[in-house]
Amino acid sequence: MNFEDLNLHDWVSNPGLIALALVIVIGVAAWINRTSLSRAWQSWRTGRLLNNLGLKQICNLPCPDGLDGEFMLDRLVMLPDEIVLIVFKRYPGNIYCAEKISQWTQVLAQKSYKFENPLFELENQRTALAGLIPGIPVRGYLFFDHSAFFPKGCPDGVMFPGNIPDKFSQRDGLEVENRITAAWEILARLSSESTPHQQLRLKT
Repeated sequence: MNFEDLNLHDWVSNPGLIALALVIVIGVAAWINRTSLSRAWQSWRTGRLLNNLGLKQICNLPCPDGLDGEFMLDRLVMLPDEIVLIVFKRYPGNIYCAEKISQWTQVLAQKSYKFENPLFELENQRTALAGLIPGIPVRGYLFFDHSAFFPKGCPDGVMFPGNIPDKFSQRDGLEVENRITAAWEILARLSSESTPHQQLRLKT
């Protein structure tokens, strides 16, 4: 078939040609935008994975910083015996890190970049969260997505796809401790309030 010999009537009257043209257009568009499509796919995978962690979640909870200000707690996850703070970090490439060092290194496209050890800020946020619900076990994790790699390993407070603890996916037959339920209700109420500076305390 010689495409140059086809006139407009041939295209309109032939569904097969229309379908072929659509496939070609879609294929070319997908090839041109393959990087953006890959990023969108990875973002969807990451969001789906994060949303399935634990029994319940609260996102973007305003939390007082103790200095007449506030910051946002990225994601809280309820487990049967504790509440977990998860902070998502977007650092593609190879990450070289350790628990106590002041700076971590990101290697991307044969270039290295230093950034502050995010575990320190995570601990500050975890402490502030624990202050809202005294007596409740509160743990913190950093979460890196599929684009991050740890050639030399990573501290216990770091999660990424492939090393997420089993406790985050266990649901069947689990009984949530009463104190966890009570603490979660406080956090949920704080999340829904328009005045996040008001601090509610859990009676223990």
